[in-house]
Amino acid sequence: SGHEAVVKILLGNAGVQPTRKDRLGRTALFLASRMGHHNVVRVLLADGRTPPEAKDWRGSTSLFAAVRNGHAEVAELLLHAAGTAIEDQDGFGRTLIWWARRTGNSRVLQLFVQQAERTSSPTHDNAAPPETVSAPFIHQSAWCDACTLSISESCSYSC
Repeated sequence: SGHEAVVKILLGNAGVQPTRKDRLGRTALFLASRMGHHNVVRVLLADGRTPPEAKDWRGSTSLFAAVRNGHAEVAELLLHAAGTAIEDQDGFGRTLIWWARRTGNSRVLQLFVQQAERTSSPTHDNAAPPETVSAPFIHQSAWCDACTLSISESCSYSC
């Protein structure tokens, strides 16, 4: 896609502020991570103006956004760039490993296990509760931060 080229052009404009947040406190890096645009994430990280550890209004970082949406390649980029501790929690007290288990993404979970081994970090066995795991998680849909359920794009409600 042409997203990468457009982002490079925009970042070259003196008036562009990649650290600027939307009404939910999310940066361009957060949104690119959430959507799985790994080339855009790579460009934004190389630019260096947006800290990967920046949090939105619910205490989530770009890495949380990538993990929640099943984007392993983006998660790997952010994990190495951010220096984020895998035991960090979002505003709901959920860890990155909890989200990897919730979404059923074994590749992301393996990334965290490897990172924990490299850094001698604890992995805290905070498995997702069975009642949430049994509810299907659809990566292409929106999801609720609070109840962790996938929300169909055709629905007009949120938790």
